[in-house]
Amino acid sequence: MIHLKMCFPRSGLLIATITVLATSAVVVSDTHAQVPITIRRAEPQAEFQLEEVLSIGSLNGDKDAFGSVISIALDGRGRVLVVDQAARHFKVFDASGNYIATVGRKGEGPGEFASPWQIAVGPGDSVFVWDAGRAHISVFSSEYDWVRDIRVSPAWQINSIVPRQDGTLVVAAFGRGDRFPVKVLDSEGGILRTGGVPVDAPILHGFEKSLLGGRLTASPSGYVHTAKSPYVLSFLDEHLDPTRVCHGPSGLVTDPADVVDVTEHGVGIRWGDYVHTVSILPLGDGLFLNTIFNFGSDKRMLHVVNDRCELVAELEIDVPLIPSVSRGELVGVVRSYDYDEVVLYRMSLGESAVASR
Repeated sequence: MIHLKMCFPRSGLLIATITVLATSAVVVSDTHAQVPITIRRAEPQAEFQLEEVLSIGSLNGDKDAFGSVISIALDGRGRVLVVDQAARHFKVFDASGNYIATVGRKGEGPGEFASPWQIAVGPGDSVFVWDAGRAHISVFSSEYDWVRDIRVSPAWQINSIVPRQDGTLVVAAFGRGDRFPVKVLDSEGGILRTGGVPVDAPILHGFEKSLLGGRLTASPSGYVHTAKSPYVLSFLDEHLDPTRVCHGPSGLVTDPADVVDVTEHGVGIRWGDYVHTVSILPLGDGLFLNTIFNFGSDKRMLHVVNDRCELVAELEIDVPLIPSVSRGELVGVVRSYDYDEVVLYRMSLGESAVASR
């Protein structure tokens, strides 16, 4: 049973008081670490609060009007990096939202972009941008000078990039013919290792990279991967081997094969019918924010899940936002009303004083 009270104006404070009727905790022994577990509701009730602290974006501003925001990142200086796929660049703002720089432009040369999608911050505030149009990951210094390009497979869709101290990259990357959704790449883009829960792909007529794969984030013990569909959270060690696999509620996401239409005129995807996960973010203390997006109803389901496969809190909203990055107590989202905005919320999650019933 869930009792929900929420307030979500365009700006301000989102408060969701969520009462969860508990079941017993699920614990997996080390000897059976890869046995799938169904996510169960956790016993503590939770008060989920998101307080807006910064908004960047306008309809037609000189520096803060975006064409199509795909991905954002936060660096160690509190700066906000925003990839604009339509404008073929990324912009940098300070912790107060003041414009600092525009990096890149449309083109095929060093430091230029054809279709930039994913951005991540690495060691020393270096910057990594996956350009889907050029099949490159472009690397920039902390001062946004182009350093080099890493060539990756043009068959991949890369949904997440996790740079490591040793110069390698862990990516959530998937394409037709792939079986494993997570890869470790060397500094030249070569595959050093694949892992994660194997994907048994249905026949999707070439749309595998769009409909499958998932998102990835680092964790204290390795990584956490969330599949687009079905609802599966995988806790991976440093070698990408699953140590715990959490299966979410059935029926919450869509079977990818159900949204592919094959006719005499060709093959297409009904994106409006595809309910799938769109992000996984670390919240600290073994908690992760998993977001499921229903494009057709324009609703988002926010699930806070811990590393024991327990659902700590959940919230369904119809606000047009997608969580994209977290750092400490801050959660950065892309919010789209009349135009794209980048919004930072201060998140708190604690036990409620309201008794469950």
